[in-house]
Amino acid sequence: MTIQDHRVDADGVGLHYLRVDPPEGDGGPPVVCLHGGIVDSARCSWGGVIEPLAAGLGRPVLAPDLAGYGDSDRPVAAYSTAYHVEAVRGFCDALGLARVDLCGLSLGGGVALGLALADERVERLVAIDSFGLGTELSNGLLTWALAQAPVLNRLSLALLARSRRLARASLGSIVVDPDSVPDEAVDELFALLQREDPGHAFRQWRAAEVTRQGYATSYVPLLPELQQPVLFLHGAADEVFPPAWSERAADLAPDGECVVLDDCAHWPPRERPEAVLEQVSRFLGEA
Repeated sequence: MTIQDHRVDADGVGLHYLRVDPPEGDGGPPVVCLHGGIVDSARCSWGGVIEPLAAGLGRPVLAPDLAGYGDSDRPVAAYSTAYHVEAVRGFCDALGLARVDLCGLSLGGGVALGLALADERVERLVAIDSFGLGTELSNGLLTWALAQAPVLNRLSLALLARSRRLARASLGSIVVDPDSVPDEAVDELFALLQREDPGHAFRQWRAAEVTRQGYATSYVPLLPELQQPVLFLHGAADEVFPPAWSERAADLAPDGECVVLDDCAHWPPRERPEAVLEQVSRFLGEA
C-alpha cells in the first residue's frame, strides 16, 4: 500500500486528498480523516496513521486537505465551521461516497460532528480533541483579543517560517514533548509555513467562530440527537480544548464513548499514533 495524491472538484472548490487502498477490503465504508486548523494539512496530521489504519481495517482511507489548507483551493470564503461541513459534504458527493466513517481532529472533529448531525451517510464517528463541544475560550478574553488582531498571527507564523527549530519548539503548545514529534511531521509543518500567507484560512475561521461570549459553534445541545456511535478521544494534557468537553459529550450522546490518553495533549495522531490506531481501529472495527 502507498499513499496516493488525488484531487476532486467539490462544488467548484478543488480539494486535494490522500488515499490509501488496502489490497483486500472488508466491505465496510471508507474512512474519511479530517485534520485540524492553524497551519495543518492531511499529510501533516494524518501522514503517519492512514496507511496502517487502512491495512488494519481493510478499508480505503481518505484524508482531504480542508478548503484553504494544504494543496486544496483557497476560495474567497468565511471558512466558518459550517462552511467546512458543506465543503466536506461536497467532497463526499463528488466521490460518490454513499457510506462513510469519519475521523476528525480538533477543527476536523467539529466538522465531522456537524456532518454526522446533518447527513445520514455517516455511520460511525471518531472525534479527537474536538472543537464544537463547548463555548468556553481556551484563554478567555485573551483568545478573543488575539482574534481581533490577525497581524499577530501573521507575524508569529513568519517567525516560525525562518527556523525549523522554532517550528518544532512551537509544537509545545499542542504536544507534551516537541522532541517526540516525528521529523516527517515537522518537515511537513515547516514546508506549510513557507507558503504564501500561511494561516489565512485559520484566521478567517477564527474571525467567524471566536466571539467575546465564546465560540460561536457548539453542538452540545444537539448531541442527544446524534444517531451514530461516536468515540470521543482526547489527550489528557490538552490545553486547547479541555478533556472535560469530550467526557461530557460522551455522556450526552446516546451511543457515546470517551477515552482519555495519558501523556498526550492536542495532537494525538502525531504524539500518540499507536494509541490512536489502537482506539480508532477497535471502534471502527466494531461495526
